[in-house]
Amino acid sequence: MIAGSAIALLMKGSEHGIRLPGVSPWSSTTLSHPYITTASLRELAPPALAVAMLGLAEAVSIARSIATKSNSALTAIRIYRSGTLQCHW
Repeated sequence: MIAGSAIALLMKGSEHGIRLPGVSPWSSTTLSHPYITTASLRELAPPALAVAMLGLAEAVSIARSIATKSNSALTAIRIYRSGTLQCHW
C-alpha cells in the first residue's frame, strides 16, 4: 500500500482520478493491555483448540506427503515423541 501510494503520488495520480487516503484513523489510538477474564478464556478456548488441531492435521498431512514422495517412513510415534514433525531421509 505504501509503495502504491508513493507511485500514485509520483505519477500525480490525483489528476487522473486516483483517490489517496487522508489521515490514518490509527494515529489517535493507544496501546493498552487486553482485558482477560475466565469467561473470555472459556469462550476463546474451543475455537483456539480447533485451530490448533487443524494446524496439526495440516502439518502431519504435509509431512506424510513429503515422506511418501521420498520413500521415507513417517510414523505417528516419530511425530508425537519429538513434539515436532520429522521426516528422516
